[in-house]
Amino acid sequence: MGLKEDIIESMRLLDEDLVLEKVKEAIALDVNRLELLKWMNKGMDEVGKLYESEEYYIIELIMSEIIYKGAMEIEGFKNWDTVEDFTPIATIVMGTVNGDNHDIGKNIFGGMSEANLIRVIDLGVDVHNQIFLETIRKEKPDILALSGVLTSSTEVIRLLIEEIEEENLRNNMKIIVGGHALSERDLQTFKVDAWVLDATQGLEICKKWIEEKKNNDD
Repeated sequence: MGLKEDIIESMRLLDEDLVLEKVKEAIALDVNRLELLKWMNKGMDEVGKLYESEEYYIIELIMSEIIYKGAMEIEGFKNWDTVEDFTPIATIVMGTVNGDNHDIGKNIFGGMSEANLIRVIDLGVDVHNQIFLETIRKEKPDILALSGVLTSSTEVIRLLIEEIEEENLRNNMKIIVGGHALSERDLQTFKVDAWVLDATQGLEICKKWIEEKKNNDD
């Protein structure tokens, strides 16, 4: 198998050592980073299929996220200077809300978004509402992606969205929330456009929004 197939297959099999070895090899060969992300995402898709068919369980999903995050943290991985003609199709501001330090799902969502030519501004974890507001004012993103796993994050998200509305920063910006802090029933109450538990599902929703906005602008 070639390097692409090796990375996809080792991700599918959750072979952490082999994934890291092959990703390092790809970086050493100066493989286009967006292409490398696509290979890793394909491996994650395979893991998702195994989960849907009940061959993998939640522990395997968590393991795949840990491996993915580890690969993205390899030195040189995010050397976007190797990417030619990278014209972003949209901008996403994302972060884990104040008081919450969970970031695995967020990091995977960010990596997948970048692989789909979306500019990602990652504010990290435990992000104060004021930082979100300042970044929205400055960057005017198409999408705000919030991550919150803890129960305490629910109130933080509610207050943040209230502040966004009060300062008239919403405009045409979509808001998506990932994590257990919210649920489907909270969408209307919190004025959230989408809620997900899965990074892949979140990306598909965002791509749909971006396409709709493009069509409306044409």
